[in-house]
Amino acid sequence: MEDMPAVFEGARALPEEHRYEVIYALGSQWGQIDPSAAFDFAIKYNEKQFHGWLLQAALSTWAMKDPDAMAARIEKLPLSDDRSLAFRTLLETVAEHAPRRIMEFVSNQPQRWRDNSHAISQAFYAWSERDPTAAAAAALKLPATSEIRASALQMIASGWAGKDAKGALAWAEQMQEPSTRRTLIEAIATQWVEKDPPAAFAHVLQFTSEHSSRFGVIASITTKWVESDPAAAQAAVLALPLGQCRNEALYGLITGLALEHPETGFEILAKIPAGSQRTEISGAFMEGIKVDRMQVVADLVASLPPGSLRTELTSDLAQRWAEGDISGVLAWVKQLPAGHERSNALARLSYPWARLDPKAATEFLANEKPGSPRDYGVDAALELWCQQAPEEALGWIFKHPADNARDSLVLNAIHVIQANDPARAAQLFTTSLTTATDGNVSGQIAGHWAATDPGAAIKWANELPEGPARERALGSAIGTWAGNDPAAAAAYVQGIGAGAARDAAVESLSNAIWGVDHEGAIAWMATLGQPEQRLNGFISEWLKEDEAAARAWLSRTSLLNTTAKRRFLQRFEHPDGPDEGPQ
Repeated sequence: MEDMPAVFEGARALPEEHRYEVIYALGSQWGQIDPSAAFDFAIKYNEKQFHGWLLQAALSTWAMKDPDAMAARIEKLPLSDDRSLAFRTLLETVAEHAPRRIMEFVSNQPQRWRDNSHAISQAFYAWSERDPTAAAAAALKLPATSEIRASALQMIASGWAGKDAKGALAWAEQMQEPSTRRTLIEAIATQWVEKDPPAAFAHVLQFTSEHSSRFGVIASITTKWVESDPAAAQAAVLALPLGQCRNEALYGLITGLALEHPETGFEILAKIPAGSQRTEISGAFMEGIKVDRMQVVADLVASLPPGSLRTELTSDLAQRWAEGDISGVLAWVKQLPAGHERSNALARLSYPWARLDPKAATEFLANEKPGSPRDYGVDAALELWCQQAPEEALGWIFKHPADNARDSLVLNAIHVIQANDPARAAQLFTTSLTTATDGNVSGQIAGHWAATDPGAAIKWANELPEGPARERALGSAIGTWAGNDPAAAAAYVQGIGAGAARDAAVESLSNAIWGVDHEGAIAWMATLGQPEQRLNGFISEWLKEDEAAARAWLSRTSLLNTTAKRRFLQRFEHPDGPDEGPQ
């Protein structure tokens, strides 16, 4: 055997059509005589094209002779493709020649071996081809929640279905866990329908288990049947009596027809009564249409009388078409007459269009008839435009008349710009709006700005006119600042004069520091007066979180009188009881 390396070197000179057979045969023979040496040589064999073949030949022989010794040797390999191949070959060989040892063998190996679910499930597949009943019984002994168990059961179902689909389905039907049962039945039925579609379809329809086991499976195997014999699948489905089974089969039929026979699928779809089922099927139908058949389907849709089906299909078609051919769908939508169908179609294609060209999408959609679909499309396109080229987008906005409509566009721009340039957003808020807004926008700007420059954010907030916008901006800035530097934020709040702005700042400060300083947060909140009402949320939360600490604080605080303290404890101990109310 010491001459084997030289023999392999000689094999390199053989014609390529004979080289594989010779190298594999040599590897197998060497593996029978000295498997460890053959394995070591195969690992180092540097001819990439034949490295894997030689390694597998040596491993297969060794795995049959002494799988435990082989496992110990694999453990010494670093993580690599060779290690994965060695492990997979070992398990598959054990499954083929000593399948009942799989469970014993795997359970005795380190955890990282058991985590290799692919190799183990392949071993169960090999076992199932020889003895599916035994393989299934072994797999069911694995932990119910393990990935290996789920993978092994699916591979057993596949191997069993290749030999005895009816027997495999009978086994799958006995699974107690609904999702496992459904997955296995679908895998078996889908494989069976490739060989004998009518028999698989008829058998699934006769299931006696709960409906959830077959519903969904019917659609899957019908779609598969359409691939091989669309006419037969159509005849079988349309012959079914009205009911859930027929609905599921229709879904699978029309979904399958969409790919290669959209005209036939459309004709069947058009006859389904209006309702949620038709809406679901029409969406699935459009998902299956090829891009080069979109115009054909568009002509079919246009041939429908006005109504809900045409509206649904127009919208679905616009979205599906936009995913693969923006120029084509735009040409089609632009020639649609004004109305809700055109508006809905534009709204559905607006986002895919805006991802490619937000400027063109925004400018075109803005000229459409105002309404919720158009407004949604403009908002989505403008958001993307502001992300990519904010000043260009703002230039377009400021070409509009200064009115409420322009204010809406400016606010959309601020929403995007504030994340990266809060100073610019603040400037827009202060100088570009024609009417006052509530405090939400100013609060968002100040919160973003305070994350990087709290001084600038607070200065801007203080320069705003008295009112909700100023209060929200100051409160939000203080809250963000306190989250990063609570001492500095508290020192600033200490100097704010009494009024609504200070109240907002104190509330934000208290909320920001609550997570790290319960007593400090409560002390700040108590400075606003009416302590029982203002502190109710904090104290109730503290009692639930750490009852002992909250009770200790209640026993010593002077912020609440004795009656208020008693009411807090009563509400905690008897949450459904009567509330005395503050006195």
